[in-house]
Amino acid sequence: MIEDRVAYKTLPHLFSHEAAYSGGVFDHFERETPSWAALTQLPELLQPNVKVLYWVRHAEGHHNAAERFYGTEEWDASISLLDDYLDASLNDAGLQDAIHRAALMRRERQLGLPLDKILVSPLTRTLQTAHAIFQLNTTNIPIVAMEAARETLGVHTCDKRSKKSKLVKAFPKVDWNWIAEEDDKLWAPTHRETDAEIQARCQSFLDDVFDRVPDKYVAIVSHAGFIQNCMRLLQYPDYKPRNCETIPMVLQRTIMSESLITKQLPSADHMVDVSSILVLLVCLVFSCKAVSLRWIIPASWRS
Repeated sequence: MIEDRVAYKTLPHLFSHEAAYSGGVFDHFERETPSWAALTQLPELLQPNVKVLYWVRHAEGHHNAAERFYGTEEWDASISLLDDYLDASLNDAGLQDAIHRAALMRRERQLGLPLDKILVSPLTRTLQTAHAIFQLNTTNIPIVAMEAARETLGVHTCDKRSKKSKLVKAFPKVDWNWIAEEDDKLWAPTHRETDAEIQARCQSFLDDVFDRVPDKYVAIVSHAGFIQNCMRLLQYPDYKPRNCETIPMVLQRTIMSESLITKQLPSADHMVDVSSILVLLVCLVFSCKAVSLRWIIPASWRS
């Protein structure tokens, strides 16, 4: 059976990273084209294997404020285990920030920012953020919930999903067809995902985005841990995004079949032939040197 190898590569020249806060819809990135219309007509963006992704971290939740209040050490050791923060929602500061970001996004959309679909983590705070920033109550942008876009799984109750039926009732505009389980089967109370495990999930998520989402311009409303690990996996600027921050990315996927890879590599038999030739050449060189010495050195000296 022939297997394919999938590789992802960012095209960084279309959005430049800026260390300073820009104050625009993208906190630390600037578009390199004079307009969105110009960007959409670039030859690389007309390729079917290229997508523009807008990674959005959720606004501040009650759990974020609690970690800041108690400190990370106490939060990780005890507070994060309490059911008080189960599937944490946005606090007032987060809701206000999301409303402010909605104005920036609306203005950028008026300038031509293209957006075909929204993918969202099925946790309450990301669902609230997506509805607020993209004003889903007054627009018809399709939005789909995806388990793979969730925050670091396990231990912290804030990262445990509510029952699907509860979320479906609270967020009826979301397409829930990609989530089959009523209860959260991914979260475990005794194991918290490692960065390596999250990055494996990122790879699977990107495969789904390219295989199951035909749209080119896609927003992904997710979490700091997941977004940052995706950035590391894709060798993009690596930093923890602030609450409500949006990071733009142009991503290209290439697929190479195993048979093509094999054709590009020398066969084992060929490698043996090459090795044999090299051995013969070495022997020939030493033989020539020996003959030369016999001619140069007198017989009486060689005894």
